Amino acid sequence: WHIPKSGGSTIKDILAGCFQITIADEMGAQFGHAEDKELEVFMEAGNKFINLDTTNPAGIAKAKALNLASSGLVDAIVTSYVHEASELFSTSHRGRFFTVMRDPIERAVSMHGYLGRATWEANYDPAFATMSLEEYAKSNKVENNWMTRFLSNQMTGEVTESHLAVAKEILRTKFVVGIMKEFNTTMGHFEKYFEWQIVNRPHRMKCVENMVSGGSNRHRYAREHAIKGSQAYSLLHWQNQLDVKLYHYAQQLFQEQSDYFDKIPRPTTGTLK
Repeated sequence: WHIPKSGGSTIKDILAGCFQITIADEMGAQFGHAEDKELEVFMEAGNKFINLDTTNPAGIAKAKALNLASSGLVDAIVTSYVHEASELFSTSHRGRFFTVMRDPIERAVSMHGYLGRATWEANYDPAFATMSLEEYAKSNKVENNWMTRFLSNQMTGEVTESHLAVAKEILRTKFVVGIMKEFNTTMGHFEKYFEWQIVNRPHRMKCVENMVSGGSNRHRYAREHAIKGSQAYSLLHWQNQLDVKLYHYAQQLFQEQSDYFDKIPRPTTGTLK
């Protein structure tokens, strides 16, 4: 489950670049593949991608029509649309959800700084470049409980405590939860859960270390920070009060899962070649 500005791009680059597995994400509709009628794996910059864009509902519907999950051609599917993506799978072709989550206020600040400069993004908006953080928090451009909405499938209208309860239950029962501030530990959980062998693979280990230390799509141009007690912070917290609760719950789940993964040794063989 890809949550923008939460470390997901680094995870994608580790999977594609370090582990050399085939990814389904927005790259799948580029390089002339948007109108492809059959599934195909292609190479770009040394990485493998399936020719589908699973980051939007239309692309997921196409993936379902082409039986992506049962094709055996893809190893990891990247999307924000949990409910639509779940329809790709069946009892005979199951999927396993994992995600990396970030403090919602920090994520909002990062989005504010990023989208005013990220001309390559579909939701790039030059207005962000001159808008103060407080102005952004007051505007209709600010996100409202993004994580709770996507998990509870309440994309429009009001989100309530009942939607938060749905989001918590889905997170508890369906996900291996990562925390951006605990990225090394998060990668250790994923490594053990998916049996990604890094031990005794020095080139792969070095690649992962470089990706984790450098980060992918890391935004370095934030003009402001949300200082607790400031008007900007209060406004962002108000817009994301359910996501703040969800994040605190995710931190609890992360600790509970840590207690489990701490007892499991790192895999010395695994699912990767």
